[in-house]
Amino acid sequence: MPKTPPLPKTVKEIEQTVDHLLGQGKSKDEVRAHFAQDTEAERWQADHFLAATVAVADRRRFVYPNLALALGLAYVTLKGLVLAFSAIDTGFWMATYLVAPMIHLYVLRQVLRFRKMGYQVLMVVAVLALVNPENRVLPELALFPAMTALAGYLYWQLFRRKEPAAGKS
Repeated sequence: MPKTPPLPKTVKEIEQTVDHLLGQGKSKDEVRAHFAQDTEAERWQADHFLAATVAVADRRRFVYPNLALALGLAYVTLKGLVLAFSAIDTGFWMATYLVAPMIHLYVLRQVLRFRKMGYQVLMVVAVLALVNPENRVLPELALFPAMTALAGYLYWQLFRRKEPAAGKS
């Protein structure tokens, strides 16, 4: 009876494996070595996740600035949710008030997981938030530029190094 090839790993399985290995304290090169025997598509996906996440040593080094950023974002998110649910209108207008808090919740999740996308989106969203007149009062007038600067600083510190592609020196 012919041996059936193993089923390809799903993207979720690859992401969980990468997170698990990094959580154990393995370096990114060791994680790449773990996927050396997998298919090219699986290695590419693992490299994608490795480029978008931070090693444990860097997470420990920047945990407090990241927490400060997350607290500022949580404040803005909760304020937006209170505004959305305190509106007398329900239906379309309530849904429009919920757009920004839902985006903030996604970005908050990414920032708490030290993902590259979270810092990138937060820099853009925090700058665009100042276009809205209701955000041009204190404390938001000071909070959004501070969040933009802190997200930019963390992005620069955590993701500035250019890592070689897998298999290349």
